[in-house]
Amino acid sequence: MKQFVLILLGLFINDVAYSQYTLTGTVKTDNDTPIPGVLMDDTPILYTDVFGNYMIDNLETGFHFLHPAKNTEPLNGVTVCDIVKVQRHILGIELLDSPYKIIAADLNDSYGITAFDMILMQQAILGINTSFFPETWQFYNSDLSFLNVNNPTSWDDLENEDFGIDIFEDSVKDIIGVKKGDVNNSVLAVPNFVLPNTDNLFFKMDEGVVEPQNDFVVNFNADGFNEVFGFQFTLEYDNSKMEFVGMDSDILINGFQSNFFQIAQDAVTVAWINNSDQPFTFEDGVPVFRATFNILEETDLSQSLEMNSDYTPIASMDANGCYGEAENVIPTDIIDNRLLTNITISPNPMLDEFLIDIQLDKVSDVHLELHNLIGQSIFNKKLNEKMILETVNLNAYPAGIYLLNIEVAGKTTTQRIIKL
Repeated sequence: MKQFVLILLGLFINDVAYSQYTLTGTVKTDNDTPIPGVLMDDTPILYTDVFGNYMIDNLETGFHFLHPAKNTEPLNGVTVCDIVKVQRHILGIELLDSPYKIIAADLNDSYGITAFDMILMQQAILGINTSFFPETWQFYNSDLSFLNVNNPTSWDDLENEDFGIDIFEDSVKDIIGVKKGDVNNSVLAVPNFVLPNTDNLFFKMDEGVVEPQNDFVVNFNADGFNEVFGFQFTLEYDNSKMEFVGMDSDILINGFQSNFFQIAQDAVTVAWINNSDQPFTFEDGVPVFRATFNILEETDLSQSLEMNSDYTPIASMDANGCYGEAENVIPTDIIDNRLLTNITISPNPMLDEFLIDIQLDKVSDVHLELHNLIGQSIFNKKLNEKMILETVNLNAYPAGIYLLNIEVAGKTTTQRIIKL
């Protein structure tokens, strides 16, 4: 009998000593946008999924620390629209309405928002320098209570912020992520496959055939330039026919000298922000600014000069709002993915390739199509099967977010694919 009791006691002690629990949670922005691809643990490596969810199994009783980190895509969600909002906050015209937006605006972690933060953002958009980001993302416990919501960057609020949790049962720990520089909640936004629209830039550039000559001026003339706060774009040219000399303006503030950057032999980035407290309006046809080129050989400007998003994406802001980015909304079809148990995407995030695993009750028509965020289709396949194992290789494509559309028997769902 004594031996039997000792055996039971040993089993009980052993069970308590080796209890294993699960820690789960969601990492999202303060407006409930999930943040995929956040590194939560490195032993073993664990990232949040497309819904910002994570799960750590087999945790023993005791204190466990999370280490959320994400340092990719520093310009995701950062445009002149954000700079304008930071400027209006500094001037007291329109205050940022969230402590997390104020943290995002403090780009250099100086515990305050100044004009220097605006300069850093503009340099990043132009492609001059993105190294100022100490961290692309910063993370905070979801239950953090700010001592001063109007000055959340003060050291007293944040100095003791950590992500430890005492594990003695299955537990939940949610985390808020702040994308540095994004103060209008556009990070991770899906622009519904709308290509960049130059009409939103409020001006048109000169066209025509030009003979070889030095210091030829191309005017960018007002076209619906009403109450404009800022704009950005890439100006790309055929450098076999044109040589870039410079840009300037007689009517924009600062003479346009700090608002452009020659980022490549055939491209110039442009990012102008109105430094006054009032937007600018010009009559149609008035030259807003100009670019000067040496024309090396006869060329048609409409063929050799283009405004696009190759380096600095097209975006602008007027009194009616921002064009080129929008406050992020989680598409309904992505939310519906939570209900799908027969579709698995792994790994996600991934480095080079991922596997689509679909298990159906019967043979069905399946259509798989992968897009980048400007709507270009980079993988397209139709199948008629019951069990599908399809590998997609993205080795030739850049890191970023891709959208996988899966249509099964006429019903479509979408999943975000993260390439690191």
